[in-house]
Amino acid sequence: MNNIIIVIPSLDPDKRLIDLLISIRKKETDEISIILIDDGSSAEYAHFFDEARKKYDAIILRHKENMGKGAAIKTAIRYFLKEMPDKDGIVTIDSDGQHRFDDVVNCVNVFNGNPGSLVLGVRKFGKEVPFRSRFGN
Repeated sequence: MNNIIIVIPSLDPDKRLIDLLISIRKKETDEISIILIDDGSSAEYAHFFDEARKKYDAIILRHKENMGKGAAIKTAIRYFLKEMPDKDGIVTIDSDGQHRFDDVVNCVNVFNGNPGSLVLGVRKFGKEVPFRSRFGN
C-alpha cells in the first residue's frame, strides 16, 4: 500500500478523525502518506488538524472557506499530481467514521491487481436505512 495516498476531506472534524488516523497508523507504517484537507473548518477544530499533522504525519491542505467535498478532493488531486508523481494513486475516505480502514485496504488490493483502473467501493443498504439516505448515496 506504500504507493497509494490516503485522502481525507474534512469539515469540522471530531474524535472520529483521530480514531481513523490511529487505525491507519496501527495497520500501516509512517511510509503511507495521508493528505487531510481542512475544508474551511472553524478555528475551534484546528487542534484536530494540528494533532493529525504532529502525531500522525498527515499533510494538511486548507481551504479558507468551505468549498465542498468535491473541491477538497480536487485540491488533494492537484497536490498529488504536482508533489507526488512517483505514487500510483489515491484512495479517499471520509473523516466521520463512515468507512472502515479495512475496506480501504480491500479497494487498494483490487486497484493493485488492476493498475490504471478506477476502483469504487459500493455500500449496501438494507431496509433499515431511510429512503433519503439510500437515494442520496
